Amino acid sequence: MILNLLLYTASNIVSLVIAIGLSERRDEEIRLLPLAPILVGYRMILRVAQTVAYIQEFLRLKYQEPFYPRKVWNEAPRW
Repeated sequence: MILNLLLYTASNIVSLVIAIGLSERRDEEIRLLPLAPILVGYRMILRVAQTVAYIQEFLRLKYQEPFYPRKVWNEAPRW
């Protein structure tokens, strides 16, 4: 698992270096390079949140949105 994280971090660094190399604002974006290792953890957190959202959508959990007024919710189309 550690090797997997290291390879994933290395691929993030390589893709960021390529993106900075193709960018017109290299001086501004070179500061993002030290943040590449943090991106691995951030993407893991987002994958967990995405998986939870997919499960809730599939099982129709928390289907009713609390920020819609009752009148709008009653008139919304359902599938």
